[in-house]
Amino acid sequence: MRRSLCLILLLVMTVSFAGCGAPTETNTAAPTYEITEIPTKEPTKEPTVAPTEEPTETIAASPTIAPTIAPTKAPLIKEGMLTPGKAHVILMMGQSNMVGRAQIKYLEQTASAKELAEYRAGYENIQIYYHVDHQNSDPTNIAEKFVPVTLGQGSTTVQFGPEVGLAEYLTKAFPGEKFYLIKCAWSGSGIFSCYMAGQYHFGEILRRTNLGLTMLKNAGLDPEIFAFCWMQGETDAMYAEHAPNYLANQTDMVNRWLPIYKKYAAPNGIAFIDAGISNVPQWKYYKTINDAKVTFQKQGTNRYYIDTIANGLTTLYENNDTSHYDSQSKIKLGRLFGQMIEMYLKGQQQ
Repeated sequence: MRRSLCLILLLVMTVSFAGCGAPTETNTAAPTYEITEIPTKEPTKEPTVAPTEEPTETIAASPTIAPTIAPTKAPLIKEGMLTPGKAHVILMMGQSNMVGRAQIKYLEQTASAKELAEYRAGYENIQIYYHVDHQNSDPTNIAEKFVPVTLGQGSTTVQFGPEVGLAEYLTKAFPGEKFYLIKCAWSGSGIFSCYMAGQYHFGEILRRTNLGLTMLKNAGLDPEIFAFCWMQGETDAMYAEHAPNYLANQTDMVNRWLPIYKKYAAPNGIAFIDAGISNVPQWKYYKTINDAKVTFQKQGTNRYYIDTIANGLTTLYENNDTSHYDSQSKIKLGRLFGQMIEMYLKGQQQ
């Protein structure tokens, strides 16, 4: 009897183990991307300081309202900088201050009625495709196609990023010209943890850039990239072991990215426009990061640096959130990106 039970138990175990093999997958056609490195690391959770509870009282306008930056008038585009008939593409990459955490409700308290009407109407001549992280499970801020730049294209539909000020500036500086923005950014993404060789976010920059370029080509357009706007470095500024490596890491990232899109470059190349980070306490090593950005700008051509501190951008007045720029400062950041783009288009080095 005992022998019979053992035989039955052996048979049951044999059948059970036969079903534990690795599942097979049906092969489906995958989209082709111009990516030379496969991302292997999953995105990390945002290490930035959690925002404190939002105040309920009405917040007064910031005492340092950003002035309107008047673009120069003529000549607008130096001959040969952009190719006639091309779709002129600007990339916008980085972490949360590029994603867009500025609140529309605070902009309503500080912007003029004319400005608000313009921002809400949107910029038909400045189209944007964006894929960013978002809060509160709100997926409506993820664009499925190119749409006009307007408010609400930030981390949620009640927030916005520097694309609004950039669109405003480009519209005034280059009337009648059309531009296409591709924005791809994630909160808390440090170069050391997200943009090195083989890491997830660098791969996503490539994927989303390619998706945007493919949309333009499918629409019968011929894309040409002429500017890469970069707003990042806050996460790296939190760590003594990572901040000193920022220059080497940024150099590595740009040197890997540029050759991939060389065939899409404007005649005079692609401008890399880099914004400094703020000097708030949580970014303990902000000076190390900003010094690295300045050094990077000086080490090559077609490189531009925006000194956000010298330009008076603030994070202190709205939403008890010192990690992210105030609404008017966010508008000004976009305008400053526009100024650097205008310098590039006129063939001016910084």
